[in-house]
Amino acid sequence: MNIGIMGDKVILDINGEKKITEATPSSLINIKRRWDNDRITLKLPKKLSAVPLPDAPKKVAFMDGPFVLAGLIDKEIKLYGDAGNPTSILEPDNVREWDVWLSGYKTKNQEQNIRFKPLYEIKDETYTVYFPVDEGK
Repeated sequence: MNIGIMGDKVILDINGEKKITEATPSSLINIKRRWDNDRITLKLPKKLSAVPLPDAPKKVAFMDGPFVLAGLIDKEIKLYGDAGNPTSILEPDNVREWDVWLSGYKTKNQEQNIRFKPLYEIKDETYTVYFPVDEGK
């Protein structure tokens, strides 16, 4: 079994036996064993990051731990800030729906405000994943 990893430290728990490992983005943990009603828990670090396109390093997608964030906007717009420090561009969007806090972010210090939420939560909304980032404004 191969477990995908994104981030710095990963905690893998098999039947109560914990294995903590350092990892690099897109690396794998290979587990060889005979499986029999085993219980596996995988904890990935949650950290806001910006991942550039390989052929366009000034165009990034934002990630919250292993999850891609989608900007709720129907066009590509330029964001301003330091892509190496994505907290200069995004901040937690503390929005509540009934009694549940929604996961997501919003832009800060931008010409246009955009909400970001995990791509897996997108249903019937228009979104953009990659944004050009410029350090000057």
